[in-house]
Amino acid sequence: RYGHTMAFSPQQILVLLFGGASACVGSVTFFNDLWGWDGAKGQDLSQSHDTINGRHGHAMSYDRNLNRIVLFGGGAGTGLFKDTWAWNGNWQMLQLSPGTSPPNVLLDVAGAYVHDKGFVIVGNKDTYLFDGSQWLMNPSGPSPPITSYGAMVEIPNVRYGNSVDHSALLYGGWTGESDTSYSDES
Repeated sequence: RYGHTMAFSPQQILVLLFGGASACVGSVTFFNDLWGWDGAKGQDLSQSHDTINGRHGHAMSYDRNLNRIVLFGGGAGTGLFKDTWAWNGNWQMLQLSPGTSPPNVLLDVAGAYVHDKGFVIVGNKDTYLFDGSQWLMNPSGPSPPITSYGAMVEIPNVRYGNSVDHSALLYGGWTGESDTSYSDES
């Protein structure tokens, strides 16, 4: 399995794994299964009525503003997705505010929650923030040069001198400059 994502859900006290793909000679399978791990055992949390498409290369994180897991994008053999989903026991496609649109189609993006801001994704040299009802492009300035395959995580309560900051850390990824141009910057 590759191209899956993992996130921690404090409400369920579970590490969640969703989606991904498996390649065998001549075929690729895209998964829409959701697994939870409680520190001792794994369990299949998929529901027979789940309507979310199987995919890989998507971003997923727990969003403290929405109190649920949020997932964006990815791709499968049928193409790329521009959809935003939330999970809190079952999947629900989120409807964006009228007049707004999702990010440009992104594959192999990195995502994390940023305190009091929302779910942030980075990919294709762009940064987007989901505030619960709309996607905002580059909300706080220039984006990192990462095109895809980076990893991102929330860092709560980081101390800088006398202040406390809540941020996210993006590490690595492909810069898109050549077949071997990978970043080891954070």
